[in-house]
Order: sequence, then structure tokens, then C-alpha cells
Amino acid sequence: INHIAMREELFASRPERIREFCRRISAYKLYWSIQLRVDNVSAPVLKDLNQAGCFAVFLGTESMDNTVLLSMNKRVTAEQSCQVLEMAKQAGVPIRTGLIFGDKAETRESYRRTLDWYHRQDSYNAEQRRPFITVDMLVPFPGSAIYRYACSKGIIRDEVEYLRMGCPLVNLTTMSEEEFLEMMRSIQ
Repeated sequence: INHIAMREELFASRPERIREFCRRISAYKLYWSIQLRVDNVSAPVLKDLNQAGCFAVFLGTESMDNTVLLSMNKRVTAEQSCQVLEMAKQAGVPIRTGLIFGDKAETRESYRRTLDWYHRQDSYNAEQRRPFITVDMLVPFPGSAIYRYACSKGIIRDEVEYLRMGCPLVNLTTMSEEEFLEMMRSIQ
């Protein structure tokens, strides 16, 4: 084993557990990463991650609009995400994060606010030779809350056909199709 990727939300649900894991894994000198929620990150956790050799923290920011974050049930704010990203930068902990566009609460104003924030970031990690912020569209996968929403609203009319088509992008927002396509072009 030469790499461990901790991608379990429950594993990282308590900061004390993260810190204990950092203390234990340090001795093994492994290449490892972890996925965290914004509300589980603190300066002591970041310090421990850095000292334990964590090569990247995957952090779900999703949007820089609080209405969209509320709709996604993230239970964090855009301001909290920005604070954590700045703390991580100061602590020297590499972050990888992603923005997801197209939630049911997305508007022209919300996606532009998030894109404006994205463009103000230094989003390239030279050490890892890759962007640390990814940008993508929301895909309502079967079984998810947003999928059930899309079916209940008639956005996905035929569930079998939707699966046959490979779960294509659909407009979950209240934006017109033209505005939705404009958003897609903007994030590409």
C-alpha cells in the first residue's frame, strides 16, 4: 500500500477523529488524502494534516451562493468556505475543491457570483500540476434527492429513457433553456 484516499464523510465527521488518524498515520510515511466537510476544518486540524503528510484535502464547496448551498443542504455558507480555503492556504495544506452548477435554486445571479469568485482565485496548483478548483454541472443521479425532485417535477419524464441516455444534463433551475445554455457555455 502506497496511497490511502479517505473519501468517507462519516470517517471525517469529528475533528478529534481526524486528528487521531493524523497522529497514527504519520509513522507510515504514506501518500494520503482526505475528504472533509467545510464545517469540520479548523486550524488545529489543518496543522495536524500538514504535519502528517496529507498531500491533499478534498473539500466540497459546491457554490459561492448561500441560497444554492441551502438548497443543496450543505449546512455551510460561502463565507465559511472562503475562510477554510484561506486557513488551508496559510497552513500550507493543498486543497482540491469543486463547484457544481445547475441546482434547482441556481439563478443567473447565483452562477455569475460563483463564477466571479472562481475567476478571482489562483486556481492552479503548480506542485500537483493541476487545478485545485474543478467546475462541473449537477447531474441528477438515480437515488439522489435531486433526482427524486426532477422526477416529481416532470423534468425527468421517463426514468428508463433517462438511464438509457446515460443520465444527461437537465435544466433543474427556473432559468429558461436559453439562460441555462448560457450558464453551461460560461462554465465551459
